[in-house]
Amino acid sequence: MTLAPDLAEPVAGWRIWNVLDGERGPQLVSPVRPLPWAHRSPTSATCRSGCTPCPSSECRCGLYASAGLGLLPNAQDGVGTVLGCVGLWGHVVEHSVGWRGEHGYPLVLFVLSAGRFHDVAPLRRLLRHRSGSMFGGATDEEDAETVRALSRDLARLYAVPVHPAQDLFEAAVLGRSWSAQPAADGVLAEAVTGLAGRREGDPEALARLDRRVQDLIGSAET
Repeated sequence: MTLAPDLAEPVAGWRIWNVLDGERGPQLVSPVRPLPWAHRSPTSATCRSGCTPCPSSECRCGLYASAGLGLLPNAQDGVGTVLGCVGLWGHVVEHSVGWRGEHGYPLVLFVLSAGRFHDVAPLRRLLRHRSGSMFGGATDEEDAETVRALSRDLARLYAVPVHPAQDLFEAAVLGRSWSAQPAADGVLAEAVTGLAGRREGDPEALARLDRRVQDLIGSAET
């Protein structure tokens, strides 16, 4: 797998994105400030107050990442929701619960919900027709298939591992499951330590991250 972009000694943390339509397809967008995260190129922080460097220890600017799942902000209702392990680098300000960084890019993504993301609407209608529920709401299988479809699109556009993970929704967005945190810490550690190997296509590095990911998804199912 080709990973983008080339990260320099990042720190890893958790964050939430919404998913909205971009010119090339689904795009990650910050839920608090509607900042789009570009496909295959770093996102860089800017400060409305003109802080130099950005982020500044005297300001709240920068790209945010949390050390724990229970510290994440709520995503906007009705649009796609994605949990991600993000790498931050450049000028980084450390806090007791996470970091604010100058540059960032996702390392691994988990699609929690597809919401009303319109790129998968035709697929939803097709599944609804086949299931005989043309006038009903979305079925569980419809929801699962739209999450899988969105996961495939994001993996293609961002060139990082993307996993359907609806069972992580309560742990990540609602903060109801603390049992997932040890496994989440394992994903953070492997996302950084195995980055060089994954960039080179090392199958063992890819497999190690996948094992950590499956541990996290499994911890939310129990």
